[in-house]
Amino acid sequence: MRLDIIDTVLHNVRQRETSISAELASSRKLTTAMKNRDYELLIQEIFQQLLEQDSVPNILVEHDVIRQGITTRHQLDVYWEFKLGGITFRVVVQAKNWAKPVDKGELLKFESVLRDLPGQPLGIVVTAQGYQKGALEVARAHGIKVYELKQETTPPHVVLNYMGWMRCALKGCRKDASGRPIGLVVDTEIVNPEFSNLILQADSAWVRDNGGAIPSTTQPQFPHELEFYDAEKHFLRTLRDIYSDLAKEIDGRGEASARQVHSFNSPTFLKLPSTSSFVKINGLTVEVTLKTERQERFWPSPNVAMFVLTSFDDGETRRFAQVPQG
Repeated sequence: MRLDIIDTVLHNVRQRETSISAELASSRKLTTAMKNRDYELLIQEIFQQLLEQDSVPNILVEHDVIRQGITTRHQLDVYWEFKLGGITFRVVVQAKNWAKPVDKGELLKFESVLRDLPGQPLGIVVTAQGYQKGALEVARAHGIKVYELKQETTPPHVVLNYMGWMRCALKGCRKDASGRPIGLVVDTEIVNPEFSNLILQADSAWVRDNGGAIPSTTQPQFPHELEFYDAEKHFLRTLRDIYSDLAKEIDGRGEASARQVHSFNSPTFLKLPSTSSFVKINGLTVEVTLKTERQERFWPSPNVAMFVLTSFDDGETRRFAQVPQG
């Protein structure tokens, strides 16, 4: 039950994570080669920011502290106290900025530290390179929350198929707690059209008089490879160009899907793939579906470092901005 408290706190933060920023008191550039102390300070600042909200009154977040246990003294990377429902909760956070996954032995040692401390505080481990299987098993068995904190080297990708498009609307500028700009907040709408059940309508009279095969109605894998020409065999456009127009027509009508019809108003010939043969085409029909994703995105400024905190318990991720002081 005590473990649910951490989930409750981080769930509250998740509703507001778009406004959270974390920063160190130095202006040096942070990389994957960050020193261990800097990594611990970054974690301290992140948990400090996590608790600076009305729903969870913060008591203190300390870095590199010594606490007396029942049998011995213990060095703690980050010590965290907060109140929830009138009860004071104590949490010990250990930072492992290692170049390899944390092993089972480290989790067993940490569990013994938690057991030795008065009140048996909650435990969190944050690492840069994940955990071995045995370490995760120990964490689950003893109720230790495990996270990975890594610097995000590139912004989240926008995935478009080669006929997709994106619309952007600027919402505003996000700032840190000191009022310094850290990036832009943009509403994005990503549209990826999909096409199926293509039917090419050949001119049957032309085919009867000139021979040749009526084109297959199978959906081509690469629509740009199907080319259309005029009567003088001058290139006009590709199937991809036609598809793009049909998708924009549906979008303009505010529809999500439709069977679209395209007719050629002048003599038009399809060049058969991998041959020099042509077939006269009167038109085509195809099913068009627009797959639309709307999302608010944060685009950080070039001088802002983004970090991703990932839970190994539920897979949830939270992103934090670090602003150098200057």
